[in-house]
Amino acid sequence: MRFFGKPEIDGARRLGVALATGENVEEAVIRAKKAVSSVIVKE
Repeated sequence: MRFFGKPEIDGARRLGVALATGENVEEAVIRAKKAVSSVIVKE
């Protein structure tokens, strides 16, 4: 996970990205989505 450190957002701008590797693209996408689903946003 890489977070951009923005203190607040305007609209729907992204605050970070999930990077992943795998044996192939499909596996990397699955791993990245799993990482994203573990993020908890606190308001």
